[in-house]
Amino acid sequence: MSEPSFTLAPFFNREVEDEYGFKIGKIVFLSTRDSRSEEFVLEALNGDFVSCPSFLMKQDAEKFVLMSPLKHRAERLIETIPLAWRKNQVLHEISGSKGLPSELFVEMEKEFRDELERLKTEAQDTLKSIEMELDKHARTIKELNSISIRLQVEHGINRIDTRSFLEVKDSLERGQRRTESMKGDLEKVEKRLRNVVLGETPVAEGPLFSRQPVSAKQKDAELVVRIQEVSERGI
Repeated sequence: MSEPSFTLAPFFNREVEDEYGFKIGKIVFLSTRDSRSEEFVLEALNGDFVSCPSFLMKQDAEKFVLMSPLKHRAERLIETIPLAWRKNQVLHEISGSKGLPSELFVEMEKEFRDELERLKTEAQDTLKSIEMELDKHARTIKELNSISIRLQVEHGINRIDTRSFLEVKDSLERGQRRTESMKGDLEKVEKRLRNVVLGETPVAEGPLFSRQPVSAKQKDAELVVRIQEVSERGI
C-alpha cells in the first residue's frame, strides 16, 4: 500500500477526524525520523499530545482523516497474502517447465513458504484483535441501548425535562450509529481477511498470462518474468 508524504506548512493546526466524522484533535507538528518514516503529532481534544504514523492519515477535502491502525493492518494483509500464494504457484510452474534446478527450487520454496506462514500468523493475530474490537463494539451498542431505555423511563416519569431528554437522546443515537458503522465495516474486513488466509482470494494473473500458444523457450522466459513481477509487488 502506498504511503503519502507530507510537509507541515499546509497542514499546521488543521482538524483531524476519524473515518466516521468524530473529531480527534488538530495537527501541531510533523516529525520525520528518516526518509521513510513520518509521524504527525496531534493535540487531542482532552489536551493530550499523541503521535500517529503519516500512512494512517489521508486528506479529505478540507479536513484530515485518521484511519484505523487495525483496519490498515488487515487491508495490507489482504493485499499481500494473495501475492505470497501466487509467488509459490509461479515457482511450481517454473519447476514444472524444468527451467529451475532442484536445489534452487527447494531453497526458494522454503523461502516463499516461510514468508506465507509469517503473513498468515500475522493475519491470525490481526483476526484475534478484530474479534476483540468487535466484542467491544457489541458491548458498547448494548450499553447505549440500555441507557436509551433508562433515559426514556426517566423522561416518562418526568424526572428529566423534554429539552434535556432530546439532547441526550440525539447524542446517544449519534454514538450508536457511529459504533454500528465501525462494527459493520470491521466485520467486512474480517470476512475478507479470513478468505485470503484460506486462499479464497486469488491474484489476477494479468496480461502476462496469455492464452496464445508459445514455444517452450518463450514459456520459460515468461515464467521468470512472472515470478520477478510478483516478487516486486510489495511483499
